Amino acid sequence: MRILHLVSNIRVSNGIMNVIMNYYRNIDRDKIQFDFLYFDEFETNTFRDEITSLGGRIYKVKRPGISLSCRKDIYDFFKNLKGVYDVLHIHDVFLAPLFIPAARKNDVSKTIIHAHATVFGGTRKSAFRNKILCFFSKRMCDYKAACSKKAAIKYYGKKAVMQNKYLLIYNAIDAEKYKYNGENRKKYRELFGLDEEDIVIGTVGRLEEQKNHVFLLDIFSQVLKRNTGYKLLLIGEGSLEKKLRDKCKTLGIEDKVVFGGKRTDVCNIYSSMDIFVQPSIYEGLSLAGVEAQAAGLPCVFSDAITREAELVNAVYISLNKSSGEWAERIININLAENRDTTDIVREKGYDIKCEADKLVDFYLTVCKR
Repeated sequence: MRILHLVSNIRVSNGIMNVIMNYYRNIDRDKIQFDFLYFDEFETNTFRDEITSLGGRIYKVKRPGISLSCRKDIYDFFKNLKGVYDVLHIHDVFLAPLFIPAARKNDVSKTIIHAHATVFGGTRKSAFRNKILCFFSKRMCDYKAACSKKAAIKYYGKKAVMQNKYLLIYNAIDAEKYKYNGENRKKYRELFGLDEEDIVIGTVGRLEEQKNHVFLLDIFSQVLKRNTGYKLLLIGEGSLEKKLRDKCKTLGIEDKVVFGGKRTDVCNIYSSMDIFVQPSIYEGLSLAGVEAQAAGLPCVFSDAITREAELVNAVYISLNKSSGEWAERIININLAENRDTTDIVREKGYDIKCEADKLVDFYLTVCKR
């Protein structure tokens, strides 16, 4: 059986793609295969080669819109693959009204929408548009899924959640990969120019507005006013990198901040950190936060992140609090002595081995109905 996943792009930096790929690597591919349909093209840093190596197929359509040519492109795609797919799994919920009608007319019998966020859009205009589209999406689809209860409430409403009319698909990980390792701590501290005595605050995520790195630099500046023994390690790339580097210079903290760039070995890098901080403006369920806790890191999250991300050792702070108040909370955190927390992450339902089996069972059950 082949499942068609609709995503905006297949980039390695796409958080939704990372969730899907975690499942794809761990499902029984003799029973289920994943294929991908996307519309935003990027030539580098994509999952293309890995998808192909796992047996997946990749398709591209025009960027969705209401024009006749866009709608025809979507319809023609499903017409040319009529009978190939039983299930369409849509990861950008607001796109369902554009894709579900074409899919159903061409024998895709089951459709799933999957909420990965707790906001409808990054701007007021996009949020307004997407909220209207999602109103129709949840009435058109056959099944609803979400990464967290908070995301489900946002997209499907409290009544649907209370009646358990959605599937909770955890942002699960291979917990063993993130297990704390002393050798990795030494290796990556040397790589990033960090001394052993440095207290390293780390974060992982795209350098974009959603992740709130500008505020994080303000917080870190306040931390240094209280204790100069800290360093900040930023893992990720994005359009705000120059702005963030300039802000470091303005604050006079450039020698205390390390820009680690885009990495494919993040699972090892967590061992080099002492505290994980994520002041996101919005987030469905923080995949990086789950990873950090699997690595035994104490975490500081903004209150925009769902409480379901609190697995082992996490505290939440309001984004309405000042950078100084955030700094006080951070420097008062007790650094973990025992960082072997992978078993706890598994027990909380975030181990990919178990969750992948559940997802396969769900797909097989859906297709029998």
